[in-house]
Amino acid sequence: MSAESRKFAIACIWLAWVCAVVLGRLDKPEYLRAAIRTYRSLEYLQRTAPPSAGIFGIDNCSRACAPNPLPFHCALCPSGGCDVHKVAADLNRYRPRYVIVPEGSAAMEAALNEGRPWTRIYRDDYFGVYELR
Repeated sequence: MSAESRKFAIACIWLAWVCAVVLGRLDKPEYLRAAIRTYRSLEYLQRTAPPSAGIFGIDNCSRACAPNPLPFHCALCPSGGCDVHKVAADLNRYRPRYVIVPEGSAAMEAALNEGRPWTRIYRDDYFGVYELR
């Protein structure tokens, strides 16, 4: 996607949100839940995670929606899927307390189960959230 296409998409999302809010149809969280598939998992962490907790998102890079953008890191996967070894290296490098994993990604869930005790604490249609226990 080109930079111009991204800017246009962002402008369209913002304009739709402004129209929905001004017309009183949606509040900001309702709009974000409907417009951005990555939002619900981060909304859950906004309610439950300590602000200083590290979060690592796999195919969830919505840093602006994180409880604290500074300790938030992510990896975007190519259409063929993420490299499990790269993700494992990133997890070892950043040492997050929470990991957001795309639902149905058996390889990523298997990578989480190697070596560190992760527990699923949240699931929606698109993402699961795991906590290091």
